[in-house]
Amino acid sequence: MQNSGERITVLANLSEILLEYTHLSKEYERTLHNYGLQEAFGLEIMFNHMEIHVLSAIAETPGIAAQDLAARFYRTKSAISHMIKFFVKYKLIIKQENPLNARINNLYITDIGRVAVENHAQHEAKIFQKLLPDYEEFSVEDLETTYKAIQIFMQAFKNSL
Repeated sequence: MQNSGERITVLANLSEILLEYTHLSKEYERTLHNYGLQEAFGLEIMFNHMEIHVLSAIAETPGIAAQDLAARFYRTKSAISHMIKFFVKYKLIIKQENPLNARINNLYITDIGRVAVENHAQHEAKIFQKLLPDYEEFSVEDLETTYKAIQIFMQAFKNSL
């Protein structure tokens, strides 16, 4: 059994690599991608990483409200509102007034938005397929354990906000 000093060292290393990943992911988030809307609809729309994931969340959760998206993605309501305006402008989503609360709009994906989301999912699947050889030495259980360890870090961060 490892002593607590060894565990602390490994946790510190994990924390450092997660911090580095966070910085890299922020850079990647700014990179614009086209998800096939030019080919399908003649629309030249480019998405950053956060935009396509917010659009995907709308597709996965029909009727979701902006404040729920803000909480889910740790963004301000203003930032989400800006994305929603962009999505509506390009007919990627529609807004419908909530019948129980006129101050809330429920958001729904359109066919155009669904194509972008589906193409993004295919894009990510290709990336994960390319990564598979790098993870050959890891069992599914190893990956699940890593996932659980990262979840603990995430919960600690959430608790500190």
